[in-house]
Amino acid sequence: MEERLGRIEDMITQLVGMVAKTNSLQQEMQQDMKAIREDFVAEKQKNAERHEEVVGRLKSLELDQDFIWEKTARNERELEVLKRRLV
Repeated sequence: MEERLGRIEDMITQLVGMVAKTNSLQQEMQQDMKAIREDFVAEKQKNAERHEEVVGRLKSLELDQDFIWEKTARNERELEVLKRRLV
């Protein structure tokens, strides 16, 4: 009977140790997940900032392109007028 109680006590001790280790691992995983979430939020913010920067640059390029097209068209018209005057 005492031997049986000793084995049960050993098994309970072993079980308590396993639960403690599991709890410790779970806590570590929660900390890792929290760090991953924080990194994800930071990356998301960086991506949003970069996106805004790229959009701003594209808008600037579009404005430059529109200006160049207008200037080209104006120059082409002026050249045509000059050609007609020379002919």
